[in-house]
Amino acid sequence: MEITTDLRRYTAPARESKAWKNIYKQRSAIERVIVYLKEFFQLNNV
Repeated sequence: MEITTDLRRYTAPARESKAWKNIYKQRSAIERVIVYLKEFFQLNNV
């Protein structure tokens, strides 16, 4: 089956909107936690 439309184009909020900024804040916070946990448990050395 071939996909002809980009679903991300229609489902993601527009950049620079309040919704986009809130999602970006949450995502960056989660990524910071993941980096901290990797360093704490030394998972980068695996």
